[in-house]
Amino acid sequence: MEIREFAERLLCSPELEDKLYVCDSFEDKDHRPFKQKFIEPCRSDNLQLAKKGRVFQFAEFKALKNDEQIGRCLHFFANHELQAIELMAMALLKFPEAPMGLRRQLVSAIQDEQKHTKLYLKRMEQCGIELGAEPLNRFFWDSLHGMSSIESFLAGMSLTLEQANLDFANEYIKRFQKVGDIGTSAILKVVLEDELKHVRLGVEYFKKYHSQDHEQIWEVYKDHLEPPLFPTRAKAHPFSKSLRKKAGFHENDIVALEQYQRSKGPPPNVYYFNSFDHDYPHSKNGIKLKNNLEHDFQYLPFLLANKDDLLVVKNHPSKEWVDHLSQSDLILPDLCIAKSETKKKEELNYNLVKEIIPWAPTKDIERQFEEWSPKFQKNYKGSNDYYDSKKFSHELLKLWYSSISDIEYGEAEESLGFWVKDLAELNDALQKINSWGYGEAFIKTPFGCAGQSLKKVSLSEGSNSLPMTWIQTKLKDQFELWIQPKFEKVMDLSIQVKVENGVVSIIGVSEPITSSNGRHYGHLLNSNWFGNDKSVKIFLLGGKDILLKKWKGHLEHILAHSEKKYFKQQKIGVDAFVYKKRNGGLALFPLIELNSRTTLGHISLKLKDKISTKSVGVFFICPVIKGHEVNLNWLSREIEVTNNKWSRGFMFLTDPLSAKGFVPVCAVGHDFDECVRFIKEYCREGETHSERFLTPVLERLEMYPIGDSP
Repeated sequence: MEIREFAERLLCSPELEDKLYVCDSFEDKDHRPFKQKFIEPCRSDNLQLAKKGRVFQFAEFKALKNDEQIGRCLHFFANHELQAIELMAMALLKFPEAPMGLRRQLVSAIQDEQKHTKLYLKRMEQCGIELGAEPLNRFFWDSLHGMSSIESFLAGMSLTLEQANLDFANEYIKRFQKVGDIGTSAILKVVLEDELKHVRLGVEYFKKYHSQDHEQIWEVYKDHLEPPLFPTRAKAHPFSKSLRKKAGFHENDIVALEQYQRSKGPPPNVYYFNSFDHDYPHSKNGIKLKNNLEHDFQYLPFLLANKDDLLVVKNHPSKEWVDHLSQSDLILPDLCIAKSETKKKEELNYNLVKEIIPWAPTKDIERQFEEWSPKFQKNYKGSNDYYDSKKFSHELLKLWYSSISDIEYGEAEESLGFWVKDLAELNDALQKINSWGYGEAFIKTPFGCAGQSLKKVSLSEGSNSLPMTWIQTKLKDQFELWIQPKFEKVMDLSIQVKVENGVVSIIGVSEPITSSNGRHYGHLLNSNWFGNDKSVKIFLLGGKDILLKKWKGHLEHILAHSEKKYFKQQKIGVDAFVYKKRNGGLALFPLIELNSRTTLGHISLKLKDKISTKSVGVFFICPVIKGHEVNLNWLSREIEVTNNKWSRGFMFLTDPLSAKGFVPVCAVGHDFDECVRFIKEYCREGETHSERFLTPVLERLEMYPIGDSP
C-alpha cells in the first residue's frame, strides 16, 4: 500500500476501524501535494472533539480506586493516541518532500499509536467504558493541525507532546502499580518504551539536519516550535532526566528544559534591560561602560517579573548561577535570546504578549519593539530627551515650590540654584552660592548617570579649583549646566512611582547608598532609614502631619498635573534627601532628580519583600576587577530560607561568572553587623572587588548600632 493511501485512510475516514487499520508493507512513490484542509478531524458523531474552551484534566491519583475511575483515565489516554494517529497521517500528507527514512519512521510510529489505542480500548471495555462516553479533549489537534513544516510537526509532536508523555507514562506506571492494577501498568510500560522511540526520532532528526554540533538541539527546537505550544508542554512532574538521556538528548538540552519556566497560561509581560545613551559620555570609555552595564544587568529585571513572563537577554546564564538562584528560592522567567531575531518576533506576536516593559523608554527600543509587536505602539510612549534631563527635574522642582509652601522643603532659591550657559554666568552663580554661606557647590550636566554627570567644587579656592576642561567640554556638548549648593546631606531617599493611564501611585520608599559625588552604590533593605539619628526620624515621622506622608502626596500631585501625556504608563524613580540647614534645622530636598525609567529602587523594594522581618539586608553593586575570577564557593554557599523569606546569606542577583564590570549582590543577616562581615569577607576571599569601593556602604551601615537590628 502507498504511504499516501494509508495516511488518507487514517485521516479522512470517519470510522474508528479505518483509523486503526493495519498494513504490513508500504511503498512511497506517490508524492503529490495534499491540498485538502481539515479544521476538525474527520470522525463519526460519537467521536467528535469537544467544543473549544472546555478543559479536561488527568484523573488524579486518588481517583484510580475502581474500574469506572480507571476507565475514565484511560479514555483520556486513548483520545490522545487517536489524535496522534490523525496528526501523524496529516504530516505524511502535508510534507511529501520529507526524507524517505523519516516518513517510514512516522509510519512505524503510527503503528505504535494504533497498538496503544487498541490496548487502551480493550482495558476500557473491561472497565465498562467506550471511547466517546466522555468529552474528548482537543488539545493535541488544536496545537498541531496547523503545522507549517515537518520540523514544526516534529518539534510539537515528538519533542513536546510525546516527550512530556515520558514523564506522564513513567508516573502513571507507578500510580497504577500502587493501586494494584498490574494490567494497566503493563500497558503503560509498552507505551513508555514506544514513546522513547518516537522522541528519539525527533532528537535524531534535529541533530542530523539542524544542529550545528550534531549534539545539542535546544535552540533549534525552540526556533521550530510553533504557538500555542511552548517547551513547558514538553515536561511533567516528576521530571525524568534518565528517560531523556535514553531518548538521546544532550545533557545541556535536558538542563535547559528542566529550568524552563514559561507558563502554559495567559500571555506574558516582556522585560528587557537597556539604558539611556545620553546617560554616558560619547567616548570610548563611555560606550564601554554602557555596554558592560547592559551585559551585566541583562538578567536583573527578573526580580520584577513573574515566572510566567519573558525576559529578553543577550545570552544564556551559567548553570552555576541558575542553581544558586534556585537555592535562594528565586526562579528565572523564560529567557528569549535577543540574537534569535526570528524567534523573538514570533514570540512577541500581538496575541502572545501582554505588555513590553523595557528598563528605560529609549527611542531605539521603541523602534525595535514597534516592529515586533503592534501592541507595543498602543501602550508605550518612547523617550523624549527633555523629559529625561535634569532640566525637566528642575521644572518640576519649580512647580513644587510655586504650589507648595511647606517650610520643611527648604529655601526655594537655594534649592533651585542656577542654570548657566557660559563661564561668566558660572562664576556669578558660584559667587552667589558662596554669599549664602556655602563652602562647596555641585556643577551638574543636564544628562548623565550618577557619578558621571557632576563635579564638586570648593568655593573658597576660587576659579583655580574649577575643572575647566570638563566644564568647557560639557558646555560644548550639552549647552547648559545646573549649579547648586552642596547641602550637608543627612540621608538619601528614593521614592518609586508607577504611572498607569495617567494615574500616579507611590509604590514605596527606599534608602539608597550614595557617595559624596552622587554615585549610586545600592540600597539598605528592611532598615528603619534613620540609623542613630533620632532627629531624622522625628523630622520625617513625628508631629501631627507626617512629612513623609505629605511628601508622597505632594509628589503624586506634581506628577499628576505635569505633562500628563508623557506619564502615561511607566515606572519612575524620584531622588530626594534630608539635609541640615545652615541654622541647624532639617529640611527635605523634595526632588533632586526624576528618573523616567525603572530604577534600582524598584529592585530594592522587591528584595525587601524577600527578606524576613527579623533580618536586614544590603543591596549593592560590586565592580569587577579585570583578571580576578569570582570565587565559586560563594555560589554554592547555603542561603537560609524560612517560610519563603531570606533570613541569612549572600545572593548574586545577576550572573557573576560572565560579568564584565558589575555584579549586583544582596547580603542578608540578622543585623547590619553581620551584613558588613559578609561584604568584607566576600571582597577579601573572592579577590574580585575593591574594598575602597565599599567605603560608602560601610560608612552608611556604621550609622546603625552594631549588633542591633534597626
